[in-house]
Amino acid sequence: MKKLNFITAIVVLLTLQLEAQNEVDALRYSTTSVVGTARYTAMGGAFGALGADFSTLSSNPAGIGLYKSSEFTITPSLYIGSTNSTYMGM
Repeated sequence: MKKLNFITAIVVLLTLQLEAQNEVDALRYSTTSVVGTARYTAMGGAFGALGADFSTLSSNPAGIGLYKSSEFTITPSLYIGSTNSTYMGM
């Protein structure tokens, strides 16, 4: 019985499809998008070095130390991306 369970486990493990990277990852790493407040986007993302903006928390958490008072921020954002590609003329 143990041998049957072992063989079944081996067959199941060998038939699994494993992928390290797929087309979604290729698209994610081939595009750059600067997402943040209007101030952060206007500076092209370089505002992370200056700090004192809510958008910089992901790139420079120490920037929050420059805050002197409370702040409430709302920044609407719209991102529309489109990609067309062909493979060998198909």
